[in-house]
Amino acid sequence: RFNGTRGPAAQAFLQQTGLYCLAHPDQFSDDRRKIIFMLTNLPGDATKWAQLLNQRCGAELI
Repeated sequence: RFNGTRGPAAQAFLQQTGLYCLAHPDQFSDDRRKIIFMLTNLPGDATKWAQLLNQRCGAELI
């Protein structure tokens, strides 16, 4: 899970989730599915940001 911290923590989150997506290509056949997966792993303040993004782009994401 990613808490919104920049730098090494963000890089580690991107690497771990990216590897997970690569290991499960059947679950992440398009970018939409990858985005939704990433957004589900954002707790705290990052969740608030994700909620705003979903409100703006929700029709496109879901």
